Amino acid sequence: MRQLELPTTVFYGDGTWEIINLNPGSIRGDILKNYPLGNPMHGFTLAIESDYLAQQQNLEHNLQIELNLADSRQPPLIDATPQAWLDRATNTVNELLFQKNTALQQKLRDVQTSRQHAKLQATYDAMLLNAQISSLQSRQAQLYAEIARRQAEALAQQQAAEAARRAEEAQRHAAEQAHLAALAEAQRQDDEKKRIAAEAEAKRIDDYKRAVAFVADANKYIFEKYGANLHQVVMDLQKDISGKKIRSYAEAMQTFETVRTNPNARLSPQDTRAVVDALNALDKATYMDSVNKLAKGFGVTGKIVQAHSVIEKTVIGFRDGNWKPLILELESIALGVGAGAAVATLLAVFSPGFAASAIGIVAVGVAIATIASLLNANNVEKINAFIADHLETALKDQR
Repeated sequence: MRQLELPTTVFYGDGTWEIINLNPGSIRGDILKNYPLGNPMHGFTLAIESDYLAQQQNLEHNLQIELNLADSRQPPLIDATPQAWLDRATNTVNELLFQKNTALQQKLRDVQTSRQHAKLQATYDAMLLNAQISSLQSRQAQLYAEIARRQAEALAQQQAAEAARRAEEAQRHAAEQAHLAALAEAQRQDDEKKRIAAEAEAKRIDDYKRAVAFVADANKYIFEKYGANLHQVVMDLQKDISGKKIRSYAEAMQTFETVRTNPNARLSPQDTRAVVDALNALDKATYMDSVNKLAKGFGVTGKIVQAHSVIEKTVIGFRDGNWKPLILELESIALGVGAGAAVATLLAVFSPGFAASAIGIVAVGVAIATIASLLNANNVEKINAFIADHLETALKDQR
């Protein structure tokens, strides 16, 4: 069988190299030239070739046996993982490949230095070694490819894990930021509530101060317009007004009768008309504002929505002589909102605009007696005396 030349490189110790063509056919021809009458060693030549062909046919099997033997000489694996087995197989192939390359270099030198059958044997051996090296290199490439695949897979897993970690970190950071934002918003809302509460409290205090000042102005007005006696009655009504108990309607009416039946407290039809007209002429908005200011000064919270009816019931009292509706209305306000509210609704009627005449003073005294009868009978007696004194003074002035 004709065999082609197999070019192979031999490397020398000085770093030089040379390409050698392995051609057993040419060597066999050279052997025949030395025996023109026939080669007595022809059988030996055929035996060398036959042994080569047999080894070539079983090359992979024999090579695997060598690999198994080399692997058995390595220490046992401590951690028998797939990667550990792969690294061990790679090391085994590399070790055997190194041995085969070393042996090939030696055989190539033998090819150069040997003659006749020794050269032929060295050539076949070099060819087998070259084939084994090629097979080992193929195995090596497969192992390296698997290592690269595993490394790429590990890298991909690492990158995926890193991406997941970063995503988790970003999510955690976003959650922290959201939590901080929520805390900041909660703090802002709390600060805003505190600010609003502080402003409301400041406004409440300011309104209360204004209301107290308004009460003081109203008391001063009553003192200047109606004198010290009526002023003292009004001050007594305001004393400890918060939480003051209300007398029953029957008791109040019985007490008020002493004023209603007082001859000095009676008004002429002309004077009655003047009082009614004055009451009807009151500006309702101004009156309601005065009521709420006075009530706040007396410690009452909230608005007094039924205060306007006090004017209507007061008109009925002066016009018709029926004071029951007014006293019932004042009782309702006192029980529902507080005694301070009832006092405020009545004082606000007379604070703004009654003239300081005998008629005006008597009318104010009678009206104040309605709320006084609900709070303190002693104040009603003072009002009776006050009306008599002022009427006597007015009659003297007329003379």
